[in-house]
Amino acid sequence: MHILKYGSEWKAINPAINIHITTNGTVLNTRVKELLEGMRCGIVLSLDSLHPDTYAQIRLKGQLARVLQNMDYFLDYTQRKQTYFSIAVCPMQINCSEMPALVDFANEKNVSIHFNTVWNPEEVSLRFLRASELEQVLALYEQYKPVLKTNLHRENYARFTELTEQIKTWRNERAAMPEHLQDIHWAVNFNELSVDAVNALPETTKSIVKIQLRALIKAQEHPLLLNCICPPI
Repeated sequence: MHILKYGSEWKAINPAINIHITTNGTVLNTRVKELLEGMRCGIVLSLDSLHPDTYAQIRLKGQLARVLQNMDYFLDYTQRKQTYFSIAVCPMQINCSEMPALVDFANEKNVSIHFNTVWNPEEVSLRFLRASELEQVLALYEQYKPVLKTNLHRENYARFTELTEQIKTWRNERAAMPEHLQDIHWAVNFNELSVDAVNALPETTKSIVKIQLRALIKAQEHPLLLNCICPPI
């Protein structure tokens, strides 16, 4: 709402200004529409799921039906204003199986889609799944072969392919780690982790382990974890 308010002020200074808005699409009342109609905005909609229950878990108490209804307005608006509309997705553990369906949805709507990289919180990031779990995600993605009728379809599939390659990189990182260190919570709970064990890992693997350890330190100060991250001099 604030960006729209400032946008109208910018337009008063420069009537030709183009404004970019990224939104979750949950609020679209009369006032917002009035402000939008007075400006020329390109819009990116954050849409992480096409299942109401999953959507509500990601966007707390979010209503998917309302967002999709608002999306229809955004599509019409950007066409009238001759700007752009696209979908942004955050692939996470909770919604990773939906990525092919989201690409299909974007293709049906004739809009671009792109995928954000979710690094944290670590417990929701795909990067910190076990190698075997990432293999399952890859198997699903590699089976996806959409019909590519237009350049837009090909561009969307190219972005999906980039996501698949990212998952492969993470799978390879995890596969290089000892099995018991692929789940740091398990390792700490069962005292399988030591400073020497972490320091003996390859540098790339060690950095991944330490990222996970930092996440645990936020939750509780564990002397072992503190030594792993900040060993005594």
